[in-house]
Amino acid sequence: MKNFLIDCTELEIDQSMNSDLVLRFVSDALTKYDIGFDQLSLILLDAARYMIKTGIEIRKRAINCFHVTCFAHLIHNCGMNIKGYFEEVNKVISCVKAVTIKNKSNSMKFSTIGNPPSVIVTRWSSWLKATMYYCKNLPKVRKIFNWMQY
Repeated sequence: MKNFLIDCTELEIDQSMNSDLVLRFVSDALTKYDIGFDQLSLILLDAARYMIKTGIEIRKRAINCFHVTCFAHLIHNCGMNIKGYFEEVNKVISCVKAVTIKNKSNSMKFSTIGNPPSVIVTRWSSWLKATMYYCKNLPKVRKIFNWMQY
């Protein structure tokens, strides 16, 4: 048995996008190459609700098909899951961000070790990158905080 990528398309997202339209796209692609749903083994879709619903509908027709949501979303979700287990680490990251983001003098105190990375919820893996920064620089960050007067 040979495996083939039969189609790959970026769909324009608008308010009319729904699982029925995506399912029709998949069905049209299969029909174009004379492939039945029973021959479908893997479908990669985004993690949007309508895409998950599409995956469920495809699995009803293609029982041997694996439905995988976007790997980038998977990695991001893993990072957010890890973040949930480390509340104290997240407090450190948030605290440093709060005292440096809008205060140039506090931010300048980090010039010797480099400013902490910004954690942006929608930027995948930014929290994990920040944890690596603090893992490497935690003693220096503590020293900087001792210098700050409140």
